[in-house]
Amino acid sequence: MKRLLSFIPALAFVLILSGSAFGQTLNSSINAEATVVTNISEDKTQDVIFGQIPQDIQNTTPALDPTADDGAPVGVSGGTVQIGYIVFSGNNGATLSVTNPGATELTNGGYSIDFTPTLCYDDGDATTNNSSCSNTAEANGTDVTIDGTGDYTFGGTGTIWIGGELSNPLDDTDSSTSSLTNGTYNGSVSFTVDYTFSS
Repeated sequence: MKRLLSFIPALAFVLILSGSAFGQTLNSSINAEATVVTNISEDKTQDVIFGQIPQDIQNTTPALDPTADDGAPVGVSGGTVQIGYIVFSGNNGATLSVTNPGATELTNGGYSIDFTPTLCYDDGDATTNNSSCSNTAEANGTDVTIDGTGDYTFGGTGTIWIGGELSNPLDDTDSSTSSLTNGTYNGSVSFTVDYTFSS
């Protein structure tokens, strides 16, 4: 009987130990983030106007310089003259690639003159002054070439200034034309702008 009594407390002690467990709860959290980027948009534009060109102009290529406020017109005899611009806005730090489309036809009835754009860039909305506009633009510390195809990172807003040259059919030695057909020559120019973000 003594052996039995001494065994029972020992068993009870073991059961108490087995029924005891160590528990711990860890509460942890992380942040979730997503960045919504601004779509590129065209804020405002201005057309290119060459003004009046003499009907019998020869040995001169009518031209407007996009780096000059007044366009520094060549071969223009009067009328309204202005260089064009396109103002873009979008996400700060995006990369834009502006492609010059090359020669575009301006037509007047059945007659045409080729217009070849030249471009330059100003950071920000520079429509009141393009004095810092250059064919090699400084944008956020990166030298880029805008005339032709150029990539640059802009600070949210940029201005592409547009000048260019008109072909002169009278300078073509094979041309039988002695003077340009009078009238207004019109056409439109489409610029491709790729807007990307680094991953």
